[in-house]
Amino acid sequence: MQEGGQAAMRREGYTAVPLPLLRLRDLSMAQFKRLLEGFFQQPDEALLALAGEAENEGHAGSRKTGPSDLGQALQWLRQDPESLILSYQQWLARAFNDCARSALKPAPEQTLLSQWGREEQLAIKNLASQLRQHYGEPAEMIRLRLQKLLRLDELPKDGNPLDPQQLCLGLAEACADLAMPYYSQCLVYRLFGPVLVAELGPLYSLANQLLIREGVMPDRRHPEPPLATGHPGGVTGDGNDPASPGFTELSALVRSQYQHRGPVRRDTGVMPTEELIQRLSDIQASPEILQGADSPGAVLPLKERVSQWLALRARVDSAPGQKDWDVIHLVTMLFDFILRDRQLPEAMKSLLARLQIPLLKVALLDRSFFSHGGHPARQLLNAMATAALGWNSRASGLEDPLRDCLEQLVQRVNREFTDNIPLFETLLEELTRFTDQYQRRGLLLQRRLQDAEEGRARQALARQAASALVAELWDKHALPQSMARLLKDPWQRVLQWHWLQWGEASTQWQEISRLTGLLIWSLDPQPVVRSTRNDLLRRIPEIVDGVRRGLNAIAWDPFAIDEWVRELELLHVATLQQLMDAPAQSQAAGFMAGEEAGGIAAQEVSRDPVVDTGEEQSLPHPAWMERARAMGVGSWVEWHSSEGRQIRCKLAAVIKASGRYIFVNRSGAKVMDYSEVDVARALEEGVINPLDDTQIFDRALASVIDSLRHSRRS
Repeated sequence: MQEGGQAAMRREGYTAVPLPLLRLRDLSMAQFKRLLEGFFQQPDEALLALAGEAENEGHAGSRKTGPSDLGQALQWLRQDPESLILSYQQWLARAFNDCARSALKPAPEQTLLSQWGREEQLAIKNLASQLRQHYGEPAEMIRLRLQKLLRLDELPKDGNPLDPQQLCLGLAEACADLAMPYYSQCLVYRLFGPVLVAELGPLYSLANQLLIREGVMPDRRHPEPPLATGHPGGVTGDGNDPASPGFTELSALVRSQYQHRGPVRRDTGVMPTEELIQRLSDIQASPEILQGADSPGAVLPLKERVSQWLALRARVDSAPGQKDWDVIHLVTMLFDFILRDRQLPEAMKSLLARLQIPLLKVALLDRSFFSHGGHPARQLLNAMATAALGWNSRASGLEDPLRDCLEQLVQRVNREFTDNIPLFETLLEELTRFTDQYQRRGLLLQRRLQDAEEGRARQALARQAASALVAELWDKHALPQSMARLLKDPWQRVLQWHWLQWGEASTQWQEISRLTGLLIWSLDPQPVVRSTRNDLLRRIPEIVDGVRRGLNAIAWDPFAIDEWVRELELLHVATLQQLMDAPAQSQAAGFMAGEEAGGIAAQEVSRDPVVDTGEEQSLPHPAWMERARAMGVGSWVEWHSSEGRQIRCKLAAVIKASGRYIFVNRSGAKVMDYSEVDVARALEEGVINPLDDTQIFDRALASVIDSLRHSRRS
């Protein structure tokens, strides 16, 4: 499929198609073929039930439908499912072609949608909206990666062939190709919608992982959140702050859950924000914050801590305003998430916990803290959490540069931050310099390790290929002892050298394989026919010359080469004498022993050795195998060793030659080496637990918003 697709693209006038895009196209077409085939294999009752669920959720057209309508739509689908699958794949191929050509189509809302009726347009838009609600972020990451891959300033959403609306338009066109009535098409969207909702997740994951493996934005996991439109300046008091729209929405969610201003009496006046910040600075200067006396389990929730200090120190006639209490609630919920997050080691949580008061002050000073993804305080927190993700505790007395660096940053924040938010930019630059230097050393070790592992894997495959070839040919002949020594040592090295230099698909490997077959046959030409002796006489110069050239290629000792050649010539003379004295065993016309030997050498040899462990092990479930294959280079995991230790490491490389997964620690040292099956089994058994290396503040904020919205609905 890939070669045909490239030829089609060349015919359409462009040739520089990035290989990752072709691989993504082939992956997508294969996945959708499987998805559609699975859809048609479902019983009608199951599909009708799915459509009924969609009906209840309000994704229907403009009028109510019944079972007879859906049944009629199913009849259309059952008539020729292969045609619908083919039409859909053709749509996908065209969408990828358009993306590769970078001459993008106009917006679908203005052109592609206009070819359908109003009810169809509504059904398509509803389904696309439903899919975008579930998979908007992974689809956006695919768009950003394709934009980077194609070196475009901007790739519109409709230029992404895997955008939810593009996929829905493809379904509409496939239905139209079946000459399906327009109303039946709308029903098909309802039938197919739940299937897409259930199945698109793995496809998007595989697509992003493929692009990551191809080196397209490997360190980017989430799109940047949209910037706030409000002013980033400070506040002057309750009700007079230029709060960004992001904070306004969050504040409304908080108030829907907490219908009070806090634990301070309602009959007090409003404390100015500046005074509240000053009171928080007193907490910030306390010994337990500066010296790190707290541990994650002993950290008092931020809201309660602030309440206690205000009760002790605030003026009796004033209390924080409602918006300030909203900020306190939000920051409290954010840190509740961070301090419960299993992705962070406990010691690192203790460090981050000491940033609660300074970041609460930041949020009071600058409400865009909640909505502006590029805010320096957020970036510093994210960078510290990312650096801490792969941290492993060290034995007492050993240096721990990463922990020392993070400890110093926390101390500087608490000692130096008053209302000078640019301090976070300075500290972020210092942390970035440290982590860059730290990572460069680790990456250097990682590259050396990867090169060594790939070299070892290729050497092992070369040895296996050479041994298998010699063993297969040798099995059919009885060889002199001296030639057995030649084949077992120097000639095996010749074969390995050819395999490593050119690979087993090369003409050089095929030629050396043919020569090996001729060499073995020349020492024991079986079966003997009338023409065998003449064939041997004709081929001896080629064989001797080939042996000499092969040994010279690996720089074998010249004196030893001469001895092997003399020994080979003597054996050939003896073989020719035997053939002169021996009667022909067969009169089969046209039999050429040399060609037969070459044919044997060209047979396919298994590259997967079978290791007898004495017991039969079952393969992991396919879902776990899929998760293992989807694990991208750079993914962090927590490994539970057989000794009971928990070690954080990342996938440094997947060695193509052997399929081995190499995991290293943050310093770049090798921690473990698993096969794909081993990784899948370890995931299934919980020996390996993937860690989420996405931005911790963004995950915390998403969790807080989800929690608040859920509380409001309930």
